Amino acid sequence: MKQIKKYLKLDTVLNRNIFYLLFFCMLVLTLFRIIVSFKNNQLIDFVFHLDAATAICHNLDPYDLKNLRLSNWDCPPIIFPGTFLFFTPFIPMNIDMAKIIHLSLNVIAACGLAWLFFKKARMLDNFDYKKPNMKALLILFMTFIFLNSTPVMMTFRHGQNTIFLTLLLVLCLFCRNKWARIILFSLVAVTKYTMLTLIAPALFLKKNYLFCIASFLVFLLFAISPVLCGHNIITLYGRYAQLVQQYVSDGGFNTYAQSGYSMLSISFFKLNIINVLGKSLFGLLAVYIIFRDRRQNSFGMNFLLVIMCVTMLVSYHRLHDIPLIMLIILAEFYFFMLKKDKINMLISAIFILFFAVPFTLIIKISHLLCRLPNIGNFIQTGPSDTNIEVFPLSAAIFLLLTVYSLCLYFFKQEDVVFELNESKPDGENR
Repeated sequence: MKQIKKYLKLDTVLNRNIFYLLFFCMLVLTLFRIIVSFKNNQLIDFVFHLDAATAICHNLDPYDLKNLRLSNWDCPPIIFPGTFLFFTPFIPMNIDMAKIIHLSLNVIAACGLAWLFFKKARMLDNFDYKKPNMKALLILFMTFIFLNSTPVMMTFRHGQNTIFLTLLLVLCLFCRNKWARIILFSLVAVTKYTMLTLIAPALFLKKNYLFCIASFLVFLLFAISPVLCGHNIITLYGRYAQLVQQYVSDGGFNTYAQSGYSMLSISFFKLNIINVLGKSLFGLLAVYIIFRDRRQNSFGMNFLLVIMCVTMLVSYHRLHDIPLIMLIILAEFYFFMLKKDKINMLISAIFILFFAVPFTLIIKISHLLCRLPNIGNFIQTGPSDTNIEVFPLSAAIFLLLTVYSLCLYFFKQEDVVFELNESKPDGENR
């Protein structure tokens, strides 16, 4: 019993050989799962974007199926025209080589993202590689969970760019060079502008006026970059807007009725007034939090969590858009463990477990929930990626996570505060 209690203490030094053996095993398991996933899922979103980028480079309409050559698409891709520049380096490559390189970069970026965030959260302070302790093992295991979580694995599997834009956003928030921050922030906006729905206004109200305006101007430069290939910008963006409207309208692909199995926004109630009121309520709460925090030239981890969670709820997003939220929940669990806050440890562990278990299990549970009496009268069910009817369980759990993030923001002291002022340290534990 004494030995067990000893190894529950985070400062207990471990045998270095055992620590690195565990590290090697976790690395091998992660790579094995990524490779198996790659063989069964051929990065469909990456191929979609590459195909559209190729069409843009050739001065063709990327939203016309006859201009897409890499596969037999059933519908055109929703690609923001300005992103085509990110895919141009892959155009001369063999498609299989392009997929492997994109996936490899995604994996490297995910590892770098986890390391950077944990470092800035001061979780790697006093990390001794020669004398690893239980704290080091805990952080190693948390990184393993992150890399194998549904949001991250879904990003790898689909060939999404969420890891890249999350890394850019984190680098931007912690970068000290103002011009580098402007470029990084504008790149995030070009990659997926909906990710900045709330964080951009938050930074603006924190008196980062020049930064936000300059970033927007650089974003516009990227947005109009298809003119370099001979495109009429008005026509191109008119087609883009038309397609977006088509996808999010009733019966469109980006709705719960068509593919809501991994969606997160509040749009899954049959009575639409509930969806509208839900988005309005959380949106107003976010506005209040941003206004309340406007005088602080910093942002706490709880603040960042609630802002990013509400962002997912009020606009179209899917599970692969929440790697940053996953990292924050892991960090929250870590600090609850340090403070021996058992209740919040348990709550955060439940959310971590939900996003860590294989998504196939979540789909099976979601399918079983469809059998509840009259559930279809209140909740919009829809087909999964395997064409079985599912309950929007991910969205329901994420809604609970957002409520929990509000509780943390209003009732718990910030464990980590990241300073925006260049003269202050990157972050400090409180």
